[in-house]
Amino acid sequence: MSDKISSWNVVHKLEKRQLLVAINCVAALSILFFGYDQGMMSGVNNAKDYIDLMKFGYTKEEGGDVTPVVTNSLLQGGIVSVYYLGTLCGGLFGGWLGDRMGRIKSIAAGAVWAILGASLQCSAQNHNWMICSRFINGIGTGILNAIVPVWATETAEHTSRGQFIAIEFTLNIFGVVLAYWLELYVSYSVSLSPITSCRLILTSGLSFIDGGASAFRWRFPIAFQILFLLVLFASVWFFPESPRWLVKVGREEEARYILQRLRGSSAEDRVRAEAEFQDIQNIAEMEKTVVHGNSYLSMLFGYKSGDLHIGRRVQLVVWLQIMQEWVGIAGVTVYAPTIFSIAGFDSIKSQWISGLNNVFYMFATLVCVFTLDRIGRRWTLYWGSVVQGIAMFLAGSFSRLAINAKADGNMSQASSYGAAAAAMIFIFTSTFGATWLTVPWLYPAEIFPLAVRARGNAWGVVGWSIGNGWLTLLCPVMFGSIGEKTLYVFAASNVITIPMVWALYPESNQRTLEDMDLLFAAKTPWTWDAEKTFAQLKAENPGMIQTTSRKGSVVDPETGKEVSVDAIVSKVEDNAATEHQPDAAKSTSTSNTTTTTPTIISNPTPTPSTPNPKIPPPHLPPPNPHPLPPPRLPHPPLRARRPLDHVRGHGLVPALQPAGRGECDAHEPVPCHRVLAADGSLGGYKGQWRVSAHRGSGSFCDEKRMRLEEEGVVFDEAGRATGGCFVEFGDWAGGKK
Repeated sequence: MSDKISSWNVVHKLEKRQLLVAINCVAALSILFFGYDQGMMSGVNNAKDYIDLMKFGYTKEEGGDVTPVVTNSLLQGGIVSVYYLGTLCGGLFGGWLGDRMGRIKSIAAGAVWAILGASLQCSAQNHNWMICSRFINGIGTGILNAIVPVWATETAEHTSRGQFIAIEFTLNIFGVVLAYWLELYVSYSVSLSPITSCRLILTSGLSFIDGGASAFRWRFPIAFQILFLLVLFASVWFFPESPRWLVKVGREEEARYILQRLRGSSAEDRVRAEAEFQDIQNIAEMEKTVVHGNSYLSMLFGYKSGDLHIGRRVQLVVWLQIMQEWVGIAGVTVYAPTIFSIAGFDSIKSQWISGLNNVFYMFATLVCVFTLDRIGRRWTLYWGSVVQGIAMFLAGSFSRLAINAKADGNMSQASSYGAAAAAMIFIFTSTFGATWLTVPWLYPAEIFPLAVRARGNAWGVVGWSIGNGWLTLLCPVMFGSIGEKTLYVFAASNVITIPMVWALYPESNQRTLEDMDLLFAAKTPWTWDAEKTFAQLKAENPGMIQTTSRKGSVVDPETGKEVSVDAIVSKVEDNAATEHQPDAAKSTSTSNTTTTTPTIISNPTPTPSTPNPKIPPPHLPPPNPHPLPPPRLPHPPLRARRPLDHVRGHGLVPALQPAGRGECDAHEPVPCHRVLAADGSLGGYKGQWRVSAHRGSGSFCDEKRMRLEEEGVVFDEAGRATGGCFVEFGDWAGGKK
């Protein structure tokens, strides 16, 4: 297992929480770059050399302050917003790349794109150059944003996914804070003595350089982000691939090893890791039988996705990201100084208050670390929308009162109202950091099927790009036209999100990634139907998902009931010991085995047995001893037409059809373990376990052969069943494959 993974990979050195923390540190580095890149342009847009070079305005002195005057707002907004066009394209490209090449290589590719874009930006000589550079940089950011959350969620446990993503977004806002204060320090300088200037440079970062008129003021902050990207590119190769992606592409030994290292090496941890691994295999195998389009266009319209409802999921994540921007954060982050100016503060004080607001914003994200996995995604969004809506409405009201008081010459009252407006903005950003910042990025990485998870998350990046680019262009127009009333628009958007989340967004908290296909299997988009259908499908298919949120149990796929982990740990240890015994000893020890554990199967050596007269001849499928009602499967494209024998309680048993051997009736119920490959070899499909077609050895095939020999099936020297009629696993669709 481990010999297929590079020796320098940290998966060999770290395990369990240490490994998860290391993975999330790398993921957080990417998110830090993302936040820095977002906050950087607000300072760049005010640099005198940048304004003169890009030719969208000029600067003038008012009361000793250098104030930018924009004469071509379309050009200024276009330079900023083309970045979001790049993230849109990069997100789509990154989603395709992530599902095709894996998470690690895609992250490395995104880092290379972003390094190229940042290098071109910091060397730009005109606005055409800058526009192209911003677009390239956006592509890199989009790739990273599409893949990094998926990588983080696929490695984390379902009980702590939210916590790890929340920690990453704390660093995201640290990137915004870093960019803002770095540029603020670079921005302001006065004519001071050389000694004083040196002292201030040492104590205030890059302050007081050339009166703020140097190109260094905007070129250095852009180039600074390359440092994060170089570290990301160099370090990501030392980290493990997502075990879920490895299962998807058939590299199951690597996936099992990585998953065991992620979950721990104790007996209890191994049981849980194996149960989770079987769940991933089950869902991956089932999704392969569902005929649905993997293209972005097919996903958008849900073409042939049946009860997977991929189109519905795409709409949910796109609109959640758009509304994330419309609740007001896009305006507050980029145009906070304008908001504080409306509230009555001068330009210098406005920028300092904006920087302090960002610091509060960063620390508020820590609230989400401790609450997101406790109260869930929906309640996090609920309380965020309520507080944000009230804060935005009051901020607009106090701003208007401050403007009126200032016009009347009552500066004392104007200052009081301005302080109240600033306080409401502080409350808004702090609440946003604790709620709406993280959930719209976490939710898309959770809810999509494994087959299209990276592309699904890419749709979230598309929604974010649309919402952010849209408001980046609209905010200057809105603030210029309706002033503080823009804040009322944001307040109304918060109100709209409450019924939207309540009716359309089912809870994903404390549910495994493998549960999501059942959660979105309902025929309608309403959350109450989703929960009802989810509960029904879990009850009808008890062996499908073995992992539970309860720490003391796993699911027994035979009974569908939870059993104590302690009760089967000893059997797991026995199985592990058996695997290291010589073949002769293994044969002796396993021939006496009469039961198997719910998740770990012993490897019994098959022995011939006397045919049982009660069992039908091998050339006919035996009758189903336990007739069941037609199974209500979550994915009708599986085309289950008749009741079938659910081996070991597994509910995802597809209909079967002839594959060239004998004259079997395709509509007759067939037990799963009697499904072989067309040549009679031990392939096909066997209950809860995935058996690779035409594979003639391995514990699953041994188990399968043992069952068949007990029923009187005879095998030749090559390990193929003789004289019988067997059918291959296939998708029954009106008699056609």
